[in-house]
Amino acid sequence: MKRLVFLTAAALVALAAGAAAQTFPTKPLRLIVPQPPGGGFDMVARTV
Repeated sequence: MKRLVFLTAAALVALAAGAAAQTFPTKPLRLIVPQPPGGGFDMVARTV
């Protein structure tokens, strides 16, 4: 049982190290809002 827990923890650490090495995003994100400017959707999109 201890071996299973150790192997699971080691696998999770290995996967987390690979995910931390990624540089995302490499270019600006483009968000398309299907509503006119100045509305609620626009304000939320600009906040995000």
